Amino acid sequence: RLLPLLREALAAAERVGAAAHRTGGAGRGTSLKLGVIPTLGAYIMLHLLLPMSRSLPEFELNITEQPTAQLVEALRDGTLDAALLSVPVRHPTLEAIPLFDEPFRLIAKRGSTILGVDHLSPGLLCVCDMILLEDGHCLRDQAIEVCGKRGGISPRMVTTSLETLKYLVAAGQGYSLIPAMASDVPKGLTELVQFREFDEGSPLRRIGLCFRKTHTRRSELEALAAVIRRHLPSRVRQVQANG
Repeated sequence: RLLPLLREALAAAERVGAAAHRTGGAGRGTSLKLGVIPTLGAYIMLHLLLPMSRSLPEFELNITEQPTAQLVEALRDGTLDAALLSVPVRHPTLEAIPLFDEPFRLIAKRGSTILGVDHLSPGLLCVCDMILLEDGHCLRDQAIEVCGKRGGISPRMVTTSLETLKYLVAAGQGYSLIPAMASDVPKGLTELVQFREFDEGSPLRRIGLCFRKTHTRRSELEALAAVIRRHLPSRVRQVQANG
């Protein structure tokens, strides 16, 4: 019963802080707490850290990496200003600025039957033959939805990270879906695994910058979103805020 009142008090405190910040001179030493999901952080921050520090020198960026559910809760509670999440995030207190679409690619052991089909479509994938991330990762749920839950919702094997997943695929434990930015493998795996694009119905995920609707520094978040869009890697497709 107290949570709605506490969140209302937090929003009021934010408005007071923003007003004091503007009075004292905006743009000097602004702290910005940014969250990012694990299946994205290791692959995109390499492209963004230097551009963000150069384009937004007034921001003191604090970055944390956590699963979606934890980031959403941190946004609601005000311990994070914004987070890079797979959208839409259906929560009444949050909104998002869409940034880019990232396609998925199939990863399988070389010589696998799934790689030899004439036309690869999501409908050919079976959850029971796949290696997926553990519960709590949105990528797991997205992969199951891509397959239309064919073969149920219990994968052949579960792992904790995309990098471990690649080794399990190389060992012949199953196939999986990999976001485009993560579709590089260590040198020792290049002869063991193969990636394939989908011939039809190519699945993708949309990434957005999510924040509380009551956030008082929206202009700063929009500036951050603009910097991210300008420095995206070539494997993703930029989308506009109204896209």
